Amino acid sequence: HAMTMNSLLDPVRRRPLTSLLCMFSLFSLGFMTSTYRDQSAAIQHSKNKQQASDHADSMHKQRTHTHIRSNNNDKHNSKNVQRIALLGERNSGTNWMTEELTKCYPQVEVTPDLTRWKHWFQEDDSISRGVQHNNTLVIAEFRNVYDWLESMRLRPHNMPMHMNQDWYTFVSTAWTMPRPERDLNMNNKTGSVCQSDFEYHQVISCVKGTVPSKRHHSNSNWPPKSRQLRSEYEPIYEMRNDGSGLAYGSIIEMRADKIRNHLSVADWDWVTAFTSVQYEKLLVEGTEFLLREIEELAGLKAQCDPVPPQPERLSHYPKGPGFEEWVGEHVDWSAEHLIGYSKW
Repeated sequence: HAMTMNSLLDPVRRRPLTSLLCMFSLFSLGFMTSTYRDQSAAIQHSKNKQQASDHADSMHKQRTHTHIRSNNNDKHNSKNVQRIALLGERNSGTNWMTEELTKCYPQVEVTPDLTRWKHWFQEDDSISRGVQHNNTLVIAEFRNVYDWLESMRLRPHNMPMHMNQDWYTFVSTAWTMPRPERDLNMNNKTGSVCQSDFEYHQVISCVKGTVPSKRHHSNSNWPPKSRQLRSEYEPIYEMRNDGSGLAYGSIIEMRADKIRNHLSVADWDWVTAFTSVQYEKLLVEGTEFLLREIEELAGLKAQCDPVPPQPERLSHYPKGPGFEEWVGEHVDWSAEHLIGYSKW
C-alpha cells in the first residue's frame, strides 16, 4: 500500500523539476533564437554594406562608359574639344604620354593637369569657384599596382616619410607626416590657400617646401638628384578625399580613392569625352589604338605616326618575399577592376 502511494506521489514530486526544466528549455531556445537573429542581422548588414559598395562601383563604371557612348553619338559636341588633359599618378608613364599627345595634337591644347596637377586629386572648380573651362577630353593613365608600388618605393616623389624603406614598411606606413612649422600660420585660413590649390585640411605640407642651396650643406656630393630633392624637401601628402582632414592608413588606401577620383571626372559637365588607358597596354600594343579612340571620341585627327609596340620597356621589378601575396590580400580590387586590373 505504501509503495502504491509513493508511486502515485512521484509524478507530483517531480512536477516542479519538470516545470523548471521546461522553463529552462524555453529560455535557452529563446536565447539561441535571439542570438541567431542578431548574428543573422549582423551578417545581413555586412552583406548589404558590401553590396552597396559594389553597386556604387558598378554604377560609377556604368556612368563612365555611358558618358563615352554619349559623346560618340554627339559629333557636334565632341568636335568642340579644345583641350586634352592627361591624369595619372607618379611613376605611371605620364611624362612620355604627355610628350606623345603634344606631338600628335598640335591643333589643341595638351596639358598634364585638369584642375590640379596630373598626380593629385581633382576637384570640379567650375562648381566650387565658378571657373570657366573649355570642352575637354580627359585621358586617365594607370599602371598595375604591383609594379607601381615598387616604382613608387624606389622613386618616392614628394613623400619624405617613405624614403629608403623596405617593401613592407613602405606599404604599411601611414600616408602622412608631421606638419612643418611653415604651415602653422595657415591653419586659420580658408579656401584654396595651399600649394596646387588645396585647402589646409587637404594636404601636408600646405606651403611648398624649399630646396636648400649648396652653401647650406657641407656634403661635397651636394646636390643629389633632383628627384631626391623633391622627395625630401617638397612633400605633398594628400589627406583623405572626403573633407575629414584625416590621413590615409597607407599608400594603397590612397590609390583606391585616387582611381575612383580620376574616373569620376567623366561626369563633369565640361569634360565632353573621357577614356582611361593602361601604361602596359601602350607599351605592348603601341599607341595606335589610343589615337584611334581619341578620333572616335573627340573627332581629333592625330598629326603623327603612332609609336610602335615596345614591350622591352616594361619594367618588372624584383619583388621581395611575400610582396605579391600581401598586395593580393590588401589591395582594393573593386577599385582595380574599374581600370581593368586583376590579382596576379
